[in-house]
Formats: sequence, structure tokens, C-alpha cells
Amino acid sequence: MDPRSGEILAMVSAPGFHPRSIRNSKEWAALNADPAKPLLNRTMQGEYPPGSVYKMVTAIAALEMGILDPNEPRYTPCEGQLQMPDRVFRCHLEKGHGTLNLRGALVHSCDIFFYHLGREVGIRNWNRYSRILGFGSPTGIDLANGGDGEAVGLVTDRAYYEARGGKWLEGFMLNLTIGQGETSTTPIQIARYMCALATGRLPHPRVLLGNVPNEGGEPVAISEETLATIRDILRDVVEDPTGTGRRARVEGISVGGKTGTAQNSHGEDHAWFVALAPALDPEIVVVAVAENAGQGGEIAAPIVQKVLETYFYIVAPDRRKSLKMAVEKEEGKTMVAAKEEAGEVRKR
Repeated sequence: MDPRSGEILAMVSAPGFHPRSIRNSKEWAALNADPAKPLLNRTMQGEYPPGSVYKMVTAIAALEMGILDPNEPRYTPCEGQLQMPDRVFRCHLEKGHGTLNLRGALVHSCDIFFYHLGREVGIRNWNRYSRILGFGSPTGIDLANGGDGEAVGLVTDRAYYEARGGKWLEGFMLNLTIGQGETSTTPIQIARYMCALATGRLPHPRVLLGNVPNEGGEPVAISEETLATIRDILRDVVEDPTGTGRRARVEGISVGGKTGTAQNSHGEDHAWFVALAPALDPEIVVVAVAENAGQGGEIAAPIVQKVLETYFYIVAPDRRKSLKMAVEKEEGKTMVAAKEEAGEVRKR
């Protein structure tokens, strides 16, 4: 998607089908009976646990609430697990990540850090910022026939659990804060959420070109300072040599992104990767989810890399060149400044 306008540049649901199949009764019957559900448009009707790509929701809530300094180390060191009264909650890294700040926690996707953070944020604020970022509601995509053809996912609150189990348990919050538990989202919702992180607005996703009322979308009630902090950290997720999103790097382009490996009750983990580029001034957002495929950093990140390479090298090569020139110019200024500073030091 183009986050500035909501224009959908490409949208793929697989497995798919050939349009001619709808004219052949036997083929149509076979499509309807296929257990792989090729008639399901997964981009807007598939509902998935988002996994760690949802961690930015908790981070944004904490930053906006003023309870977190993104550069300050926080909480007890991650040792790979967190003991609760009734169960043990584990991190994806068995040996643990040690002491982290928010930047390190997102770069390495530390679950333990977010377990602690989620407990501070609380279910009410987590729900509030989830909804601010468009979850639990239709996106209004122009293919959805007024919303009937679009799934809305699920964002829970305390009343949801009390109505079903009669009791709120703190462990629910630990699952929710890392994009697990009952939370479900669609890929188009995740793309729109990334657009909000990119521009501060929730656009109206559209395939058809033309004039659209309020084309830029609805502003989100999140400060630009918070959004800029998150974009900067997402860049490190990809650019840091130890970041979980390093397989999404594109030469000459600054990419921001987040991995997600979402457990589900129907099979192997779903692999997610979300990206925005250029990281600090995004003009494209890409989301990939591969069902039952494994690790997001290993499976989904390279898919997103291919899409970004296609965009910047084939679709918009002039834009890539201008970005490269801007980077080289900035690097040149830095080198000149460094040389001048070194000269001043020698004089002293």
C-alpha cells in the first residue's frame, strides 16, 4: 500500500484460481470443495493471530501514557521465562535476552520485556490503542461491498473474558501484549496499521483509482514524537546486524520492519513480516503472512524483501536513485564534518 493515499499497489491471496473456473460448473464445484479454500480472499477475509507485529501497539500505548523511556533499560533481565502463579510464560529465545530497553526489545523481539510492559499498560489502554490503530473494525476497503465482504478480527477487553469465564486473569494480558491469545487480525488491517505508523493517519484502502473523500485518511490520536520513535526503532529491526528482520534488507534503501511468528491452534506457526520504506519517510508499506510456514524472519521477511526490491528497482528506479543520492550526500557531509573536527583536534 501507499501509506499516503491508501492506494493498494498489489494484493495477492494464495492459493488462488483462474477466473475461467467460475464459468465451468465442475471446476466451480471443485473450488468450493477444496479444503485449501482458494475462494477465500485471505488478504481481507483471513483472520490470524498477529504475533509480534502487534508489539508496537503495546509500545505506543506505553509511550503515550508516559510510563516508558524508549532508551532506558527496563525490568529484570530476560532469562528466557517468566514465572506466574499458575504457569510459566516463555520467551522465544530460550537462554533469554538479558536487560533491554524498548529499542532492544523490538529489535530482538523479546517476549519477556513485553510481558512486563503489557502488565503496566493494562487491558483497558491496550484495547484503546488497538482500536485507535484500526483493529476490531473494518478498514472500508473498496472491494468489501460496504463491509460485508471484509472480516473485522477481534480485539478483546476485560468484559469479554468475564462474559465467557467469569474471571479476568493476568495471564490473558501477557498473551495479548505479544499478539497472541484471542486477538485476530486481517492482513489488510495490519497493512493499514503500518500506514498509521508511517503517516499518523489511517487511510481508506482502495484498489480503484480516482478521487476519494478524505483521501489521506483519518488522523490517529498518537503524537508524532511517538510515531517517529517507533519508525526509528523499526529501522534497527532490519538494519541492525542482530535484528530479527535483517533478511528484509534492500541495498540502497532504508527499510523498517517487524517479524512475527504467531502460534495458532490449527497447525504450525504463521510467519509474518511487515515493512515500511524508506524507514523514516515511508512511501510504501508491505505485509506478508505465510500460513503454517514457521518463523517470520526466515520465511516472510525474504518475501517482503522481494516486493521492496521490485518496487524500488523496477517500478520506481528513479526514486531509488534519488534516495541513494540523498544518502550519499548526507554521508559526504558527515565525512567532511568528521575531517574538520579531526583537524580542530590536531590544532588543539
